[in-house]
Amino acid sequence: MPQANHAKPLSICFVHDDRIGHQKQLRGLENQLMKRALCTTHWVDQQSVALLNHALRFDICIGAGHKTHWPLWRLARRHRAFSVVLMTPSLPMFLFDAVICPRHDDPKASSRVFVTKGPINTIQHLTTPDRKPYENAPDRSPQHNLILLGGPSKHFNWSSERILTTVKQLVRHDTDLPWLLSPSRRTPDTTIERIKAELPRLRFLSANHDLDQAIHRAKQVWVSADSSNMIYEALSAAKPTGVIELATRHKLFRKNRLRNELERLYRENHVMRLADLSPESDINNRQQTGLHEAERATEWLLMRYETWRSKHEGQDV
Repeated sequence: MPQANHAKPLSICFVHDDRIGHQKQLRGLENQLMKRALCTTHWVDQQSVALLNHALRFDICIGAGHKTHWPLWRLARRHRAFSVVLMTPSLPMFLFDAVICPRHDDPKASSRVFVTKGPINTIQHLTTPDRKPYENAPDRSPQHNLILLGGPSKHFNWSSERILTTVKQLVRHDTDLPWLLSPSRRTPDTTIERIKAELPRLRFLSANHDLDQAIHRAKQVWVSADSSNMIYEALSAAKPTGVIELATRHKLFRKNRLRNELERLYRENHVMRLADLSPESDINNRQQTGLHEAERATEWLLMRYETWRSKHEGQDV
């Protein structure tokens, strides 16, 4: 594992918006940077960048979300800092020194672009990419099966009936461990009420539960098709991951990039459908190596930063 070599800690500023998903991506990158480099971190809302103490000096500025792009660019320029964007920027790509984005964004090939399978997340891995356990990894033997629900989205047609039917089939298929269900803020109340009425023994997780922990303690994780971030969190935790299918919203003259990415995950055998289950199938036979995208992206970012720093050391950037 490469370690950045600096006489003093790297000063890193994370520019965020109000979206939890974007903040989780930044937090996942921060976790890995702190494992691999001596650094101090500072977080600032995109609306407050101009109010930052001018005595602060940053080596690297990182942002996620379209609202952060202009403030991030101005901040990096002011500090002569290395600029990093998570996801495809709304500004011309050449304005930033590094771009880390998921492949479903279909980014153009470039030396400044690193492509990941799905967005970065905060899942802490228990094994290395070659399936060796990390030292002092906690015991997280399976305690339950887990269902994660999203809600109406611009990519999929939400159907309470379809969700209910699938949940009932899953609960009937595997009775070895209890089933837990975690709705999101987008999940319609009508969907939750119908599931509770027809499956009164199904346990619902509270809104403030630790989702990362629930994923780690799951034997298997099933996620509604609209919730791509949660699909990748389950895959990052190396859990057998199923997708609760929903009908795609048809877009004239536009590709449904999330549907296309799901199909790619099916072809790569990363995820399964309900149709893949049979009375004889054993979920334990599905071996998952897990996705280590935050680690891969961090190693690439530090190497690119070192190249950039060597080139610009002693110069005005």
